[in-house]
Amino acid sequence: MSDRRNLNALADRMIEAKNPVILAGHEIATDRAFEEAGNIADVLGCAVYQQTVQYGAHFPSTHPCFMGALSRDQQQVRDVLSPYDLLIVLGADVLRMSVWAPVEPLPDGMPIIQIGQRDWEMGKTFRLRWR
Repeated sequence: MSDRRNLNALADRMIEAKNPVILAGHEIATDRAFEEAGNIADVLGCAVYQQTVQYGAHFPSTHPCFMGALSRDQQQVRDVLSPYDLLIVLGADVLRMSVWAPVEPLPDGMPIIQIGQRDWEMGKTFRLRWR
């Protein structure tokens, strides 16, 4: 598949989601991509949470889509993410946690799209639908 077709398929999947959520990460801050991340949230009309391990501010806290940071408590994160039907990870590690717990933070069957620069990190913790 060509790059353009891949990008179009990715955009279609994001737009088709009924209730997507964004997990914003440190690459947004290091690349100063706050405006671009905000534009994606605006277009999709979706909630944005900061990644579980914060290295600073990863999304504008004054943006109307910003919901705050996710904790490192697996059950709490699972409960927060349960209403959503697609997890879009922008420049973040996917739900990194501090300690083991018997419950996975990702709700069963939730697809993940991960967009970032560190391809060697993608798909390490959870299987991705798109990367």
